[in-house]
Amino acid sequence: MAAASLLLSLVAAQAQTADAPARRSFAPDDFYRVQALSDPQVSPDGLWVAYVVTTSDRDADEQRSAIWMASWDGTQQLALTAAASDTDKPRWSPDGRYLSFLTSPAGSDKPQLMLLDRRGGEPRQLTTVTGDIRDYAWSPDGTRVALAMDQPGESSKPPKPIVIDAMHFKQDEDGYRGNGRQRHVYLVDVGTKRLEPLTGDSQSKRGPPDVVA
Repeated sequence: MAAASLLLSLVAAQAQTADAPARRSFAPDDFYRVQALSDPQVSPDGLWVAYVVTTSDRDADEQRSAIWMASWDGTQQLALTAAASDTDKPRWSPDGRYLSFLTSPAGSDKPQLMLLDRRGGEPRQLTTVTGDIRDYAWSPDGTRVALAMDQPGESSKPPKPIVIDAMHFKQDEDGYRGNGRQRHVYLVDVGTKRLEPLTGDSQSKRGPPDVVA
């Protein structure tokens, strides 16, 4: 009986080996087929998950990202945006009607806040800022969005040389520490696109709030 069981086990193992695809080494071209998933965001109703899919574009020699959405049970996967550079940070509105994200639209060298209506249509651009949006969050009532944004230091003098005197002299995404940039909080009205500074001396030094077209 033991011998018969061993024979059956060997036959089953050989059958699995024959059916398994042949293994091969990782080739350089495989790098361009790798998809990295990041920043999953669950919808308020718990039925969908928005996330970022990042791939490498061989011809452009850069990474490109797109916003995707998958149903919670995994039966549906939908691409919400085309792959582009600087696309990230998907966030649901509190009522789940909108999905916002950051991307660099045509004609802009800075990522802007975009708004996608889940009922259909093209994404709508909410900002035309010249600073770097580091993060943002929806207000509880879904009518406004708070932005944490870096603005370059305003000075007519040439920049000073960078002197490194500490181990923590550089930060991911922020660059060199103490680079003269000022981070402030702004408030965007979703309906009017009005941009209002909330912290620091942004308003007194940069004039009244902009109305973004």
